[in-house]
Amino acid sequence: MTADPRGVEPFGLVPNGNAPRGADPCAVDANGAALSVPDAHGASGALLRPLALGQADGSLGDGVVAHVRGLLEDVARQLVEALAGAAHAGGTCMEGGAQAAFVALLASNGTFLGGLHALALEWRLTARLEERQGIDSVLTPLLLAALAVEGEGSEDDTPLALARGLAGAQFRFCLDSRRMRLPLGELPPDLFRIALAALHLHASGLPATDRDDAHSRAIIAERSLRLRFDAERGRLALLRRFAGEGAGAAHQHPDQLDLTQGGAALFLTALARTTGLARAQALSLLAPARIGELVLVLRAAGLPAAQAGGCVQALHPDALVPGALLAITPQDAAQMLGQQAAHVAGEQA
Repeated sequence: MTADPRGVEPFGLVPNGNAPRGADPCAVDANGAALSVPDAHGASGALLRPLALGQADGSLGDGVVAHVRGLLEDVARQLVEALAGAAHAGGTCMEGGAQAAFVALLASNGTFLGGLHALALEWRLTARLEERQGIDSVLTPLLLAALAVEGEGSEDDTPLALARGLAGAQFRFCLDSRRMRLPLGELPPDLFRIALAALHLHASGLPATDRDDAHSRAIIAERSLRLRFDAERGRLALLRRFAGEGAGAAHQHPDQLDLTQGGAALFLTALARTTGLARAQALSLLAPARIGELVLVLRAAGLPAAQAGGCVQALHPDALVPGALLAITPQDAAQMLGQQAAHVAGEQA
């Protein structure tokens, strides 16, 4: 496969070009019902939805579809458990069939389904790098180097404590991924809000005689889940802190964009920060058709040509990337990406 630098796709695009940057992907009204908002994962969500509900057509890998389905069922199970706890507190029994109802509700939201799809793909990449490249799924070279730095490490905000916390979070992610589990506390904030909205949507769909009690249980369950949710202590937050705060942080630490050094988790986080894309959307740059654009991003961020080429080979072992593309200077790569972004912005204006 040969990447042609003249054919790279526009840089910096959000998949849904009509969605305002920074819009809440799951705005919720006063009653907790999900409002109609732009769907940042509409295309992937539309494709995955029937597959996640068991209507397989072979258009996606069976392993990825099964993983997304498993994550859906695990989130639904936890929502049922939260409602059951609320019902016990209120002295009312839970109705049956709730888990299947939650699976259907969550699968109907393209943003939620797209987010789970991204997590499934990240795990697939993580496992593949370990199997084919020998890169440990938890203790990657960059994380090992951070853990080896001498220091007090007793405070939560020290680099050593951060590295230890990230190692533990990544270990749990790998263990949960193998079991097709996804704790609600590890959901990205936008997906967590969608899950909470599902509690109220489920209550709204019940018969009128049960609706009031169901809404009360949903409110109790939501409060309980919110009290236990801390986005800043989750794996994704730890990855962002490890990658460094501030726009362009990956430019200061280009090794984070070396897939063979940082592993899939840190690579995706650094790639998202560098491109300005959401982390789940940055996964699209790993597609075979976008090799040329990925090389430009890596070179513009300061990653040496040899490391950029190694990244592509780790992702696409059969790909052939022209040496001239790898040899482009970071300044020229950034200029090309800027011109593409300006062209896209002009077309969308």
